Amino acid sequence: MPTFAVIRGDSLYEDRNTTDDTMKPIRHSAWEGLLKFVIARAGTLFVLALIANNGRAFAEDDISIDVVGTPQIRFEATSGCNTDDIPDGPLRVFRRGDGQEIGFAPHFNNLPFYIKDGVFQRHCRSAFVGARSDDERNFNDRGWITALWRDNQRHRIMAVVHNEYWGQTHEGKCKFREYLKCWTNALTLAESDDDGQSFHLIEQHVLAAGELPLAATQGARYGYSNSSNIVHRDGYFYLAAEMIGLGGNHLGTCLMRTDDIGAASKWRGWDGKGFNAHLTGRFECLPIQRLSGVMGSIVRHGGRFLAVTLAPEGASPPGVYYMTSNNLTDWSKPKLLLPATPSWSKQCNAGELRINFPSLVDLSSADINFDEVGKSAELFFVGGDSLLEGSYCKQTNKRVMSVRVSIGP
Repeated sequence: MPTFAVIRGDSLYEDRNTTDDTMKPIRHSAWEGLLKFVIARAGTLFVLALIANNGRAFAEDDISIDVVGTPQIRFEATSGCNTDDIPDGPLRVFRRGDGQEIGFAPHFNNLPFYIKDGVFQRHCRSAFVGARSDDERNFNDRGWITALWRDNQRHRIMAVVHNEYWGQTHEGKCKFREYLKCWTNALTLAESDDDGQSFHLIEQHVLAAGELPLAATQGARYGYSNSSNIVHRDGYFYLAAEMIGLGGNHLGTCLMRTDDIGAASKWRGWDGKGFNAHLTGRFECLPIQRLSGVMGSIVRHGGRFLAVTLAPEGASPPGVYYMTSNNLTDWSKPKLLLPATPSWSKQCNAGELRINFPSLVDLSSADINFDEVGKSAELFFVGGDSLLEGSYCKQTNKRVMSVRVSIGP
């Protein structure tokens, strides 16, 4: 019989109501003048947009997302199964064949949630644990499930695993002793043939990885990291992930796709003209402009796509931002959804809530993979309290949190 840890759902903060300025109605005569102006200038404006954006016209944002509820605690590490039961990833959910909803926001022990009527119950049996291999080329050290897809046609559930190789934990594998200096990231593929109770890496499991070996000499984090969920459109499966080059240089977000979700070698990244970039070896993927920051999730909404990320490049104030797209390659300018302090902020105010791993999920969706949202959804994230220990600011009491949002028009 499964063992459960029951989760509570306490409200944390007072509602913060905000109002946006609205434009006044334009009279009929004003519309005529405006129409003439637009027609006269349309060609010039389009050309200028293409020049400014390297030949690509960014999407216009005609969807708004607003926080309408108060943040809730959905799971606390203090209520978990053991001391390693710490939320450390974005929430991903799928619906099993029997209707049971299964969620992950895992640490490397990948303990699932059983979700019913919005109530989260922790299942204390691990669904996936990396092999802790000391050979970096195996891409099987510690793994976090960061994306899921129930494939009804082949009666399986696929998972994208965020693999971290910790060179400092393997004797003679890294000349440094610090975690961040010996950390190599890659994305791998796992599958479940028992309706999500357990996952195992497929035989050819490397989806995206940089050049190896590196951990012995790199001195900084490197590789493909922090993937989004999987989103489906017109026969293709899409996934976005952060690229980190040598020296810890953030290269941007890679958008990748495939028509065969279970074949790692068939995934390709965007190269500016199509999905032709190979995802192993040197970085060939061209970063998607405006889709930056810590990747959260990408979902469908009324024929459009919505993405949420944490602290996109150049965004101020810090927090969770959203952007929209018609085609996944051209995105609107990021807009602030939830002001918040990122977990890695250099400022350390004792007791301050710091967050990471945002994701937009509509638990009322009929979609079995929850890659679609309606007019209402929840913004999930992992929160923790700041605690200064010497010169290091750590997070304590990590918990999965959510706040309801409305999506319009």
